[in-house]
Amino acid sequence: MSRVDRINRSLELKLVFWGPAQSGKTTALRSLHGACDARRRGEFASISGERGDAGGTCAFDYVPLELPRFRDYDLRVDCYTVPGFAGYEATRRRLLRGADGVVFVADVSPEGVDGNVESWQALDRLLRVAEANDSHPVPVVALANKNDVDDARDAAYLRAQLVTSCGRRVLLDACDGIAGTGQGVVRAFRKVVVAAAARALEPLESMHLTGGGFGEAPGVRNGTDDAFLDALGAQFEGLDDGVPVEEAVPGRTVSVERPAEPAAAVADDMADDEPAQETPAPRTRDQDRRERRREAALGRLLVDVANACASATDDEGAARSVLIQLVMNLDAVSGWVGLADVDEGEVIYDPMGRARDASSVAEAAQALSMGLLDDSIIPVGAAATAGFPGGAAGGRGVFLQFTVSGSEPGWLLLVGAPGRGLPTDTEPAIRTAAAILGLTVARLHALDQLRSLNRALEQKVTDRTAQLQREKTTLEDRVRDRTRQLEKAKRKALETERMLFDRGRTEGVRQVAAGLAHELNNPLSAVFVNLKYALELLEDTPAGEAQRAEWLVELSEAVMDAASEAAQAAERVSTLFARDVAATRRAAVRTNLRHAVLEAVEHYHQVYPQSPLPEVVGAADVTTGIQRAELTRWVFRVLGGVTTGADCGALVSVEEAPDGPHLTLDLDGPIGTGASDMLAAIAREVQRAGGRLDAEVGVRRCRIEVLLPPALGGRGAENVWERSA
Repeated sequence: MSRVDRINRSLELKLVFWGPAQSGKTTALRSLHGACDARRRGEFASISGERGDAGGTCAFDYVPLELPRFRDYDLRVDCYTVPGFAGYEATRRRLLRGADGVVFVADVSPEGVDGNVESWQALDRLLRVAEANDSHPVPVVALANKNDVDDARDAAYLRAQLVTSCGRRVLLDACDGIAGTGQGVVRAFRKVVVAAAARALEPLESMHLTGGGFGEAPGVRNGTDDAFLDALGAQFEGLDDGVPVEEAVPGRTVSVERPAEPAAAVADDMADDEPAQETPAPRTRDQDRRERRREAALGRLLVDVANACASATDDEGAARSVLIQLVMNLDAVSGWVGLADVDEGEVIYDPMGRARDASSVAEAAQALSMGLLDDSIIPVGAAATAGFPGGAAGGRGVFLQFTVSGSEPGWLLLVGAPGRGLPTDTEPAIRTAAAILGLTVARLHALDQLRSLNRALEQKVTDRTAQLQREKTTLEDRVRDRTRQLEKAKRKALETERMLFDRGRTEGVRQVAAGLAHELNNPLSAVFVNLKYALELLEDTPAGEAQRAEWLVELSEAVMDAASEAAQAAERVSTLFARDVAATRRAAVRTNLRHAVLEAVEHYHQVYPQSPLPEVVGAADVTTGIQRAELTRWVFRVLGGVTTGADCGALVSVEEAPDGPHLTLDLDGPIGTGASDMLAAIAREVQRAGGRLDAEVGVRRCRIEVLLPPALGGRGAENVWERSA
């Protein structure tokens, strides 16, 4: 029977290779064992035992295999073969008991076809007994062995033959195979393993029959088992065939005696074995057999107790499972378990759960535990159980106090029938069962504490996550606000720079217009005076010929003067925008350098109010030949475009150097990556205006020195005239 450990996530299956004599069961198992990965297989053992009825030897084979994980469970499969002869009915029945799957190895050679039906019917008969209390049938896969013999039948014939002989038995599949070469062995094994594992983990609610009794077990190819099949193929180097028998690993033979009959106190799992010998064995041998059978029964009892405790999820379930196993296997009337409880002080359980008669049992348990050390067991007489309910009143039993965890003791009280008591020599089993129960309760308490700590930790993680989320939201809001501020400052900087640029262009246009008006007004005034004089002459001219000739002479002179003045005006207009004249007129501009710098600082503070206000030092009467708007725009662009942080400091120095007005800017703070390109663009504008810009750019410091052209009439003006000449 499969063993499912849902706590440790392990699954153990029992598979049986069944078939008639000489059908190839052992050969198929050896081929399967040889094909498995050497690191995942156990030893191949052939076990022979002495028969007690007619002599001879009954043998079977055993192979443990560790397979890949199946649906998150560690999978182990124990494979057995059964004797093929009908005379070994009892041995075959014992080996088939608890089987989770069967590989029916049939002999499809002409000589062995008839024996398949008899073996199949025997298998069905024994499986129906095993499935009496189970609504889910044991999965069976047939292997048509000896398929290479002349006139051999195939798997389709074998399938029809088996269904015809016993149609109620479901056959998952029938595979053609040759056990000697390993053909089809792994395929049959794989199909029955997947079906048996799926049956153990999630029992089949229905098995749909198709094609006269053949069906596919749910879970064989449901999508979740693909990874298992791939890993299984890698372990067996394929999904269909094993290895030839001559390449298989040799096994070993183990000889054992036939086990003795079970004791009366333990369920007889061999009651339907072969008849006993007419000539009894010696008494010492009978005693040894009974002793071994009693020890085996107690061992099975402890295994069942351990399995029940392993699957328990609370104190009540663990205590109830242990009491049920002990009461049923030791012929006890009833039993009780007392466990410490934080809220209620002590809770008492019987095989049905919480004991209704806990008060009467508690008084006796308290009296029995006085002066009793942990893990000590004492007999209980009829006087101590006189007030117990039901058939336990006046019965004899045992009382055991055991340790659960730390300073929390527990106790176990088991009572037999009044006239019979408990079986003798059961104290070791009861002591071990109590120890298992104590460990189980301690494990459950530790799991509860772990769950509580886990919940507290999860709550801390949730709170911290919420706090981080709030901090993230706050930080995102701050980033958005800062981004909006920077964008707003950038827009204001562009608007300010555009305003300064437009103002400088307007001032230039106004200056050009003023110069143009000055250059044109004088000659045009002369033209106007001469023409007016000519008109006056025309009006006052006398009628005589002599006077008319004199008037024409004077009129000609006036017109010639007007033409001369007009020519001069045209020449001045054509040379007004020449480079030398423009430079000369630009040099006539007188801009106070300090006033222009202060205006740039004021615009910078309006755009970047969070930044420190730049400091301006130096002379107050230094003038330059650069228009104020253009000079203000240069200084503003340097202050706002070189540094990138709000904590940057700036010092602007204004002085009159021997070669002209000098402006120095020392910037301290993070320097932007585009500062060099921006300064190069400004340097080209300064150079076109007749000045020079030099810059030293670092990571956190920048020094900019600007030499500007002087104003007309100021110091250094002769240099400007020399450059314009």
